[in-house]
Amino acid sequence: MLVFAVVATIAGPTRAETVTPGTEPFRDMSLEDLLSVEVYTVAALTRLTPLESPAAITTITAEDIRLTPARNLNDLIEVYVPGALWMNQETGPVLGMRGNISSRNHRYLLLVDGRAMNNKSFAGASPELEMWDLGDIERIEVVRGPGSVTYGPGAVAGIISITTRKPGAAVGTTASVGYVDPYDSRSLTLSHQMKADAFALFAHASIVDTKGEEARTFQIDSSNHGGFVGRDYLPGSEALDYYGDFDDDPQLKLHVRLDFANDWQWWTRYTQQGSYWFSNEIKTDFGGELVNQQGTSSRQVTTAVQHDVIISDTLSLSAMLSFDSYDFERRRDRAYDPDRHSPLNYQVRFAEDEVLAHGVLEWQAAEWAQVALGAEWAHDRFGPGWGDDEREMRQGESGEIINGADSLALSPGNRNSADRQAPAWPAIDVGDGWDTNTTSVFVEANLAIVAGHKLLLSGRADQSTYQDWLYSPRAAWIWTLTEGHVLKLIAQRASRMNTASQMYANDWQDLHNRPEELDSLELRYSAQSSPALGFDLSLFHNESGVIAFQGADNSNRQVGDLELNGMEAEVYYAGERGRAGMSLSWVELQDWKLAPGVFSSGVSYSDYNLQIGGTAGGTQVGTGSDLNNWPNQSLKVFGNYRVAERLTLHVDARWYSEMRGAKDGLEGLGNALAGTRSATPDFQAALDRVAREDAYDSDIRFNALLDYAVSPGSSLQFFGQNLFGGDGNKRYAYDESTKNSRAAPTRVRFVEESQSWGIRFIHRF
Repeated sequence: MLVFAVVATIAGPTRAETVTPGTEPFRDMSLEDLLSVEVYTVAALTRLTPLESPAAITTITAEDIRLTPARNLNDLIEVYVPGALWMNQETGPVLGMRGNISSRNHRYLLLVDGRAMNNKSFAGASPELEMWDLGDIERIEVVRGPGSVTYGPGAVAGIISITTRKPGAAVGTTASVGYVDPYDSRSLTLSHQMKADAFALFAHASIVDTKGEEARTFQIDSSNHGGFVGRDYLPGSEALDYYGDFDDDPQLKLHVRLDFANDWQWWTRYTQQGSYWFSNEIKTDFGGELVNQQGTSSRQVTTAVQHDVIISDTLSLSAMLSFDSYDFERRRDRAYDPDRHSPLNYQVRFAEDEVLAHGVLEWQAAEWAQVALGAEWAHDRFGPGWGDDEREMRQGESGEIINGADSLALSPGNRNSADRQAPAWPAIDVGDGWDTNTTSVFVEANLAIVAGHKLLLSGRADQSTYQDWLYSPRAAWIWTLTEGHVLKLIAQRASRMNTASQMYANDWQDLHNRPEELDSLELRYSAQSSPALGFDLSLFHNESGVIAFQGADNSNRQVGDLELNGMEAEVYYAGERGRAGMSLSWVELQDWKLAPGVFSSGVSYSDYNLQIGGTAGGTQVGTGSDLNNWPNQSLKVFGNYRVAERLTLHVDARWYSEMRGAKDGLEGLGNALAGTRSATPDFQAALDRVAREDAYDSDIRFNALLDYAVSPGSSLQFFGQNLFGGDGNKRYAYDESTKNSRAAPTRVRFVEESQSWGIRFIHRF
């Protein structure tokens, strides 16, 4: 959900103007002035100095974005945010932080100008992550770790807050064109800013058309075959175009913002994107023909009005009213139905509309006390996709949530049949959709009772139609040791609701399960030795109850309890000629306990009990004690340096090592299947092939960009990715489950991302 809109302040910048050390306007400040200025951070409702922020925050500036050869937001975050990485999954790329990742990006929130853009019903925070065009963004702030206390349910793994460009900051028109090979990606962007006495305007539009590349894609399928799709695996098959636009529909973006009457803002944003599934899970239709047209697409439009009011010298109010509509589909085209958009071809197809009202009142109660009070109300409507009728609505894992009295879902066991059959589990009739209401209240007290010490007490409560009240408290002790050195101890709880479709399904079946909760304890040391040089060290311990989808009864349930420890160390420098940073991250699974009667489905950790042979008469097998889908260590380095007056160089490198959990899982499966009917020669050969390809070992990425200023208003850029990748850097698939009825892994997949090269020309008129 949402935290706050742009809030008027008594002193200092507004929330929309939150800044961090090493960026303007701090660069020219003395250290004394720098350490005394109070700003809003994305992690709090009240004002603090940058060093006092009660969370680990990474700020990515517009200059960072311009100089980074990132394909999209996922790539960009991977470059600059310590420990963050993304993986592929059937519903699209998934992003993780601090060892916390999910199959549908459910565990963090993504905001644009203070408004949550997450899809509540199915796909989480996916739409913005895959957009190649980042030219409308002024700044990105990434909170690593829980943020539910200010942002609401879902901010369990972190927060991504995007601030778009401020109207009138750079009056004029800017255009850019670009091309990236081997993805055959062409881009065109256009931005315009103007300013008058009564208003300021920013408008941005872009189109990106990407054909994709037939990259080397390795997978082990449900028949225990394994190899590179389209080469040595299922001869005659074709690999899908990696990074290609699904259905040949290009990415589109339109963003318009108007500031008027000094304290009013209105903005509207439209995005359109789609992608093929990460790999072609080779299937055949009922006629034996290959099926390889499968992917997801989304369209989203958001509009918001924000108003800030300074009531008195000690009191200010911020309010926002917004509307959002989100259209989503996941489709696998079938040869038996020539209409590619037939309901039979949809696995998931729906739209959700949301009206949201939000307000924050800030009070300077005393010289030593700030208080923020807020409330939020949201109404969500879930129904057919844009332009569809109710019979075409599909929700759920395999179409099991359906609509219409005479409408039946495809049976999961007969997905390749031309006949519609009743599903194997109970179908849920949703008619033409359903509604939910969510009410939220939150408070924060910032108390400076003793010199050098601050106590931050925060709390939030959220209640939905199908979810009882969720509580997210936080207590943070902030101790300024000496000038420029701050120690923080932060204890908090973050909560995550089920997706709306799962809450509806659970309620229909009278299943009332616990929400997913994460308890976090973090000790953080921050140092600022000069306006340009800083250091941060975080030690954290997380305990969480994990909920996951259970196909047997179409529900999400508590499947286990998790404990992990982690460390992040980072140093950063910003000077006259550029900036640089380095970070080291470490995450270690401490304990994972599976709930009784629950198998592996939806659990993203390798220490699960895999039931060999299905639900009846099978053998429970433990498979290690390390995090799956996550490297135990990561090292990142980046730098932007002005080599000459007109020439700037960017480099970044990432090293991920020790994906022990994935290896544990594969080894455990091999041992468990030894001597069984599932231990086919093909399966053993596939496992051996994984080892030969050095999968799940160290992975190093190196990117570079050269920016040449052709004129004061124009620049020409040349860039490359995976420059030291050899055959390609491995991008792994998120292994959500092996499913309790399958004896072999079905999502051992990775794509070898090849080297890519690009050119971009930017001109300001």
